[in-house]
Amino acid sequence: MKSVSVLADGTALTYTSRCAIMDSLFNSDPLGELTICVPESVINSFATVIAIDINSSLT
Repeated sequence: MKSVSVLADGTALTYTSRCAIMDSLFNSDPLGELTICVPESVINSFATVIAIDINSSLT
């Protein structure tokens, strides 16, 4: 994971990610969870759009 931010203004958001140890050891593209902390100050009443910049090996 590279970064997580609010699309409207670029505010960086804190996040954590995790996956099972066995998946991370034996799977080159493991499934996991991403938890994003979104403070009330950046929530838009219509739609809060979050940009997730991931590392990807897709070609």
